[in-house]
Amino acid sequence: MKNNQQYSTRGLMGRLITAGVVSASLSITGNVMGQAAPPNDDCATPEVIQGVGVFPWFNDNATSAFQLEVECGTAQIIEHDVWFCWTSSCNGLVRISLCGASEFDTRMQVFSQCDCPNEKNLLCCGDNECLQQAEVYCNVVCDRSYMIRIGSAETGVFGPGEMVIECVEASCVNDDPPTTPDGCENCCEERPNYDDPVYAAFGGGQVAFQTRQSLFTTESVLLAYDLTDEGTAPQGVNWNVPRYEPQLWSRNQLGSVFGVAVNGLGEVFVAHTSCYGFASGMGGFDQIGALGSAGSIYRIDPLTAQPTNWVTLPNSQDPAILPASESWPGLGNIAWDCANDVLFASNMEDGRIYRIDSSGSVLDTYDHATGVVSIGGAA
Repeated sequence: MKNNQQYSTRGLMGRLITAGVVSASLSITGNVMGQAAPPNDDCATPEVIQGVGVFPWFNDNATSAFQLEVECGTAQIIEHDVWFCWTSSCNGLVRISLCGASEFDTRMQVFSQCDCPNEKNLLCCGDNECLQQAEVYCNVVCDRSYMIRIGSAETGVFGPGEMVIECVEASCVNDDPPTTPDGCENCCEERPNYDDPVYAAFGGGQVAFQTRQSLFTTESVLLAYDLTDEGTAPQGVNWNVPRYEPQLWSRNQLGSVFGVAVNGLGEVFVAHTSCYGFASGMGGFDQIGALGSAGSIYRIDPLTAQPTNWVTLPNSQDPAILPASESWPGLGNIAWDCANDVLFASNMEDGRIYRIDSSGSVLDTYDHATGVVSIGGAA
């Protein structure tokens, strides 16, 4: 019986041909004799590339020391990784593909900046999108640099490949500034300038505020999110962004809150609620904050982030409802009127909408049932 063995020049894949036996492929593992790791083996020394095109790569003898706890499915672990710092010439979706260019299982991750990444920088990741090869579609912006990490799915398997980058939506054809989003012509909200170093580390872009149900009294019920890199938010995976949640905004201090609004001075307002306890199916999570009472609307100072009780709307307790934390009607949603510099708040106590001026004084209320507007509050 005669055996013929044929191996690729890089020592990646071998093909064993045995007389009378169907051909089978096998992986050649371990170091390629006398060959050093590629120069872009480390995230500190990525290969610099830009624009669209075909970019060759190889990960022979690349190390596997860098691992991240990222939500990436099967692409979380990459062996023998190599790194590229890519400057985008695309605006919108870009396709980055390893399809058909390697004879082994590849994986890929893309990060929002060209430093050694952490889990918060992950934009998108891929594994097995085209048989055993990785391919991703990411949202990118013109002239921004992104880190691309590619490598093997298995330890000891490596070799050459090609990475294809092409714009799916638009190429960078001019330097026109981004247009104002539809519906924001009359937006007046300004971002606060809190003096806390955690918040000061945010980028210079937009900030979003969210209220939430809090299971623990020491958890923040109001959170601020840094949306500076919103244009690079990934598709199909969670987008981890920096957030700010000081103890000043805990459930102990503010109680349970739902409505949230921001005005042109960077003042944030949140409103008391009792909507979470029963809705959770567990009961008892709603709470009156130490800084206010039932029906409170709190103002968050735009410089210190300190909350204060800004105004209290009528709220009567129903002793027949237990637990007591659920026995207050609470408030519904709130909204800031930019044109008139007033806050509107819906009150679950009486079903009225309250119009409140910038000093916290109730101007009037609107009764849905009768259509009556009462000056200075509910009649």
